[in-house]
Amino acid sequence: MPQHPNDILHYYRLASQQAALAQTPEEEAAAYRQVVDFCEDSRVCRLDDSIKRNSVMFWSYNNIGDALLKKGRSLLGFKAASKNYAEVLHSYDQALHSARDAAEKISTLNKMAQTYRLMGDKENWIKTEEKVIENLADSFKRPAYLKLAEQADDLSLAAALTEKALDYVLAETVSLRQKFRNLLDICSRLEKLYRRLKDGRNRTRLLELKRKTVRLLMSALENKIIRETDSRRKYVLYDELMRLGNHYLEDDRLWKVQILQLLKSELAEGEVWHLDGTKYSRKIIDKMLRKI
Repeated sequence: MPQHPNDILHYYRLASQQAALAQTPEEEAAAYRQVVDFCEDSRVCRLDDSIKRNSVMFWSYNNIGDALLKKGRSLLGFKAASKNYAEVLHSYDQALHSARDAAEKISTLNKMAQTYRLMGDKENWIKTEEKVIENLADSFKRPAYLKLAEQADDLSLAAALTEKALDYVLAETVSLRQKFRNLLDICSRLEKLYRRLKDGRNRTRLLELKRKTVRLLMSALENKIIRETDSRRKYVLYDELMRLGNHYLEDDRLWKVQILQLLKSELAEGEVWHLDGTKYSRKIIDKMLRKI
């Protein structure tokens, strides 16, 4: 590369021009390696912590990794491919050191995760995906951890990832009722995992958390029903309430009496509602109450 003043941005522009003319991934990677070599050979550049220097190094290492990744897809033979992918991962890891914000870290980590998948290294793929999630905003972490847990082969790892999702239920910008629903979903997932793991202590903990969550959600629904003035929206709320109760509180006599009396107060004489597959009217509810 021609000699120029110690301006790393100038070297990066020259490298970009060379890379655009490259005939092979190796030539493309070599173009950006010259930027890295320039900085390594320059004490001023090595010690520089400016936004410009870090940005150029971030993109240089990323571009090297991208070029080598393209090369890796065409290589035959496990040994050759493994050596190439190791160089890809090294380049992306170096890019991480110059990343300026979460977005740049996530971008590079996603590429590292993709590389591990191509290598068939599921353990490191999952570890890298965890690092991606750690850099997400808290409001996005619950679904991300659950999605990753679904892809874990090891039950203990799946449980650990699902437990992490539990920590971020309240961080989401959704309604309180939706937070309760999300919490119930996680409790159900964990309860099943701990049952398969024969972990009675944690299974009991999750069952108790589930019961408390159901109570809170149903209380929120009941309060919403009392305040609701639109009959159609009220019907939808009652349907959700009955589905929850029938699924989670089927043997709770007190709940049945309480909710049936509340529902009866809503119905006009002769009016019939179909909730969670069951028909309700004032007369039908009276019969139900006598049997409880």
